[in-house]
Amino acid sequence: MRFDIKAFLRLMKQSWRGGGVKIQRTEHRGLWDSFFITGAGWALLIPKEYCPSEITGQIVTWLADMPKIGESKWVAKGCGPQDIPEGDKVTDLSRYTAGTYETGMVCLPICTTTNALVQYGGSNLVAAFPLDAFAVVQGGANFGFLDAETGIARWQDEDTQGLFWLCDDADNIPQDVRDAAARFTPQKH
Repeated sequence: MRFDIKAFLRLMKQSWRGGGVKIQRTEHRGLWDSFFITGAGWALLIPKEYCPSEITGQIVTWLADMPKIGESKWVAKGCGPQDIPEGDKVTDLSRYTAGTYETGMVCLPICTTTNALVQYGGSNLVAAFPLDAFAVVQGGANFGFLDAETGIARWQDEDTQGLFWLCDDADNIPQDVRDAAARFTPQKH
C-alpha cells in the first residue's frame, strides 16, 4: 500500500493549526535516520532518505532548518518551535512502536460525518478513525493491523517503509452507530 502524501500534508497542517505537531529526528533502532512526526491521535515514522520532499519541506519551513539527529521540536501556528523534554520523546516513540500489531481490519462501507469505521479481528468489534487522518491510508485501509490492547492501528508504506499509526476513536461514536457497524457482514468476493 502507499500513503496519500497530500492527505498527510493536510493532516499535518490541520494539527499545526490546532494542538501542534511534534517533530523528532531519530535513529530508529539504531539503523534508520528517521523523522517521527505526531499529532493528536496519529503518528508517522519514516526514514529520512525516503521521506517525500513535500513532508521534508514542511518540516524545514516550520523549524527554519533541517533538524539534527536527536533533536525534537513542537510546532504550532503562532508559536516558534519549542524543545520537547527528553522523557516525552521516548514516551511518544515507544507508545506507537511497542505495540503488538497482529489483528487485521476490514474497512466498512459506512461511516459517520467525522469517522471511518472498521471491523477488526474477524469479530464484530468496531474501531473508528477520524476521516481526515484515515485519508492517509484509505487506499489500503484493509492492509492495516491493530493492537487490540492499546487500540492503535498501524499501516506500512511499501515505497518509503514509513509506518503510520492511528488511535481508535470508537468511544466517541454513538452506541447505535457502533451497533450497526458491528452487525455488518463484509461481502466475500
